[in-house]
Amino acid sequence: MPAKKQPLKAKLKSWQLIAAVVSSVSLIAAGVGVFAYQSYTQSQEAAGSSAESAIELGEQRFEELSDLIDNLELAIRNSEETVVNTDGQTLEEQERDDLVAEIEASKQVWVEQKTKLLELEAAVKSLKNQLAAATPSRESLILLTREIIEIANSDWGPITNQVVALGERIGSVETAQEAWKKEQDRIIAEKAAADLAKAEKEAAERAAAQLAEIERAAAESLARQATETTEIIAPPASSQPVEDPTLLTAAMIAAQNYILNLASNITFLWDPDLCEVGFVCGKANPAPFNDPGDFLYARAKQSWGYSGAPRTPEHAHVFVLLDNSFDEFYTSTSLGRAILVHEAAHVRQWFKYGENIISASEAQTQSDRTGVAAVEYMADCATFVILQRTTWAYTRQCTPSELEAAATIWQ
Repeated sequence: MPAKKQPLKAKLKSWQLIAAVVSSVSLIAAGVGVFAYQSYTQSQEAAGSSAESAIELGEQRFEELSDLIDNLELAIRNSEETVVNTDGQTLEEQERDDLVAEIEASKQVWVEQKTKLLELEAAVKSLKNQLAAATPSRESLILLTREIIEIANSDWGPITNQVVALGERIGSVETAQEAWKKEQDRIIAEKAAADLAKAEKEAAERAAAQLAEIERAAAESLARQATETTEIIAPPASSQPVEDPTLLTAAMIAAQNYILNLASNITFLWDPDLCEVGFVCGKANPAPFNDPGDFLYARAKQSWGYSGAPRTPEHAHVFVLLDNSFDEFYTSTSLGRAILVHEAAHVRQWFKYGENIISASEAQTQSDRTGVAAVEYMADCATFVILQRTTWAYTRQCTPSELEAAATIWQ
């Protein structure tokens, strides 16, 4: 049967001066009988001179040794605090047990050396009293002088030895405590890594489920569109868009349908001068601005009479602008498809957040993006949810929490 753990109070025993201190001090203070009628002699004068030297020695040693004993007492107190403060914070109890044992040994040394110190103090006082007497006893002077010299010159080394020993034991316990803290940090780090891996896995599973639902909805939409006519706005050969669906190429229609698989309530505009030279682009602007050239993220100037997501088809209507110079590029390349999904994401962002599109995007991103940049960043994250890639224009990767937030616009 395992032994019961010894309580801390039992380990750190209370400590006091032993009775021998009081008795020995009382004995010395009593001194030796005074021979009141003995006459002074030359040898007595010599004894008096030796006594004065002994008093000087005793007082000097008393001051020095008092400091040493105070240091030992402080070391004992610090050691006891270390034992208390490290309770349950070491991998093994051996270091703390060794410190407790050293504390008890130090207390015994403190009692023994404190007793000697008090005996020295009492002997010095008694010798002073003898010298102050009208007829001091030569025998008393010699006895007390010898007593002071013997005590003052005795071995006081155990005091320093115990201070050093306690310091070493404290160091061992603190080292053991550091090892315990490092182990706790390792355990916490492992748990955090496991929690993060679990969260990332769950986020990936949710994103996959959302993507599967989006693909299913897109397939259903394609089936419906096979029998429906879509309102199209397209430009002639000039750069100004006009409403003429007959000018649409098969590649333009394929690009529009690609977006319509992901979002609806869109008016498409094709402009051969939309993108700067050397760039492929797309734009999405909310129809309530009544100007397809307005940028999506400006605050709406007209009053809807409410805030947040649009509540009417008119307010939810969005212009999507594409460049007919890249009509085939949009659906035939990975980057082109990413641009189409990115613009569809803007449409879905507008549906979900309306005039709050900027603040919502800033709250979702963990990057330092703000304003328009935050909206574009989250649209790229939404693109990643669908295609497992972005346009690379605003980011190449997103955090699990950003992907989870971005996926909500596709629901």
